[in-house]
Amino acid sequence: MKDKIIVTKGNDQIDLYLISEGKKLWLFSQKYSMSVYNYFRNGRSVREVMAYKDWQKGPRLNKTIERIPGMIKYVKSELCEDGAGNKAS
Repeated sequence: MKDKIIVTKGNDQIDLYLISEGKKLWLFSQKYSMSVYNYFRNGRSVREVMAYKDWQKGPRLNKTIERIPGMIKYVKSELCEDGAGNKAS
């Protein structure tokens, strides 16, 4: 299964999630932006997001996409740790 980025909308913020191996992992929240919400509302593959070239059309979308790789790496590293804080082999 491909990793996918999805978004949910609250009153004045949006939450971005990574769907990986059937698990929904929270990446981060940010102030609501229509351009960001519209881009992610139907879900986007991680590969598609990383290949996005029209960032200059929306600075908010640009900044959001720039945050995603680091947050994915962090969330996956946390997922790999066992209860004792040791990295799983």
